Amino acid sequence: MVLFLGNLSAAQEQKPESALDFTLTDFNGKSRSLSDFRGKVIVLFFGYTSCPDICPTTIIEMKNVLNQLGKEAEKVRMLFITVDPQRDTQKIMKEFLGFHDSRILGLREDLDKIRKVTDLFKVRFKKRDDGSASGYLVGHTSSTFLIDKQGVLKNKLRFKTSIDEIVDEIKKLF
Repeated sequence: MVLFLGNLSAAQEQKPESALDFTLTDFNGKSRSLSDFRGKVIVLFFGYTSCPDICPTTIIEMKNVLNQLGKEAEKVRMLFITVDPQRDTQKIMKEFLGFHDSRILGLREDLDKIRKVTDLFKVRFKKRDDGSASGYLVGHTSSTFLIDKQGVLKNKLRFKTSIDEIVDEIKKLF
């Protein structure tokens, strides 16, 4: 099911040209701002590489979305922002995303900077120790965000939205 954000913030409703922006470090150590990707539709999601269910499912879905888009995938940039920077080093993120799909760019930073970005998108996350082999899990918002070519947040997709619906929503932003 798709959740439309017809009522974004009052500032975005009144000034659609007011784009979102933030700067984090990619898994190659390069500083990246959201504005670096202007001109492309951004598909953004939050998670962590040790996630047992939501994150691997979302990454597989995003790979399938890119595959279904075919050549039009060049018009899209997928960004994965870790909510577990303690464990998700640049190397781990690069290996994890490279294993799944190298077209998905991983971003990380220290926890304070990550919180500023999650606050921007109203994403919640919390570390919880449940006695798992990994030491802890991180409960987190499982939505995927669609940002238009000008950097304006246009849509929030719920976890398990169908591949066809995601592709249709992305194409509306071309």
